[in-house]
Amino acid sequence: MQKNRRENKGKISRKLIIAAVVTTVAFAITSIAVFYTLFYRKIDAYEYTFPDFVGSYEADLPSSDFEIKKNYVPSDIYPEGVIISQSPDGLSAKKIKKGQSPVLTLNISSGKESFVLPNLTDMSLREAETALRQLQTKVKVVRIYGDFDAERVSETKPQADKIIHTGDTVILYVETPKRIDRVKLPSVIGLDVDEAARVFTEAGLEFEIEEGFDFDKNTGEVIFQSPVPNAYINKETKVTITVNTD
Repeated sequence: MQKNRRENKGKISRKLIIAAVVTTVAFAITSIAVFYTLFYRKIDAYEYTFPDFVGSYEADLPSSDFEIKKNYVPSDIYPEGVIISQSPDGLSAKKIKKGQSPVLTLNISSGKESFVLPNLTDMSLREAETALRQLQTKVKVVRIYGDFDAERVSETKPQADKIIHTGDTVILYVETPKRIDRVKLPSVIGLDVDEAARVFTEAGLEFEIEEGFDFDKNTGEVIFQSPVPNAYINKETKVTITVNTD
């Protein structure tokens, strides 16, 4: 009887010892893991603070000890070559593992989005305006009144197939059936610029002058006008004349 009691006590003691050992080992493993997390990993990494490049030009980037990745994105606000954003943010600390180079990503403006102006001639004004609105351009309408059967776009400025950018202004010259309150545009092609100015002033028309060159024409001679001569236009329409220069 006493022998059995002693054996039972021995078994309980061994179990307690084993449990204590297991608990100690588990505690030690946990402590090592915590130590690694709090200390070793800190030693294995370092903090790097990137400069703030937002708003500066790509061409002004200094030489650096970190890698730079560049993304080019269209922008209607930032001029071409200006840095729009960066990641990580400037002046913010970033943890970097030892043995790895810091990497900075820059988003750089490629300027306004460009595209080829489609051919809008023979379209109605509404169709042309809708097409330009989808391209996010501005539209200026110049009506040409004459003996036309229907309203249609006769020409554009810039002309079709020219490269333009988002936000640019496209002028639509629209042929419109003649109305009584319009005036017939006189022709000044071949006249001296001063004489052309007198003709427009007497007709109550505003005009602007552009320079051009034609080897066969005299200096100061009008070599082109827009809208075309003899068209019926609104008196508020500004006429453009091209004057031959040296």
